[in-house]
Amino acid sequence: TYMGFFNPAFYQRHYLTVHIKGQLRGPVGFDFSGGIGLQQVGQGTALTRAMVLSPAITVKTSRRATVTLGYVYYDSAQSLGLVRGNAVKLSTDWKF
Repeated sequence: TYMGFFNPAFYQRHYLTVHIKGQLRGPVGFDFSGGIGLQQVGQGTALTRAMVLSPAITVKTSRRATVTLGYVYYDSAQSLGLVRGNAVKLSTDWKF
């Protein structure tokens, strides 16, 4: 199997995705993104479920900067087997 940058014959993921964001009060907002669907690892193998959910709280610290604190849940199958987990996400967004 060729393992180049992207090989659709080896790995395919088909998701229905959603991204919703808005303001709660003042500089505090919310951001939710997620996806659910099917994936296939290896040509001719079975389709399996896959899901990613990521709710987050955003705080606009200035006109040009935003800090995001969130949670990530993932449930997917890779070539090594089932991968399921939780993560904490901390990110910044700076605009110039």
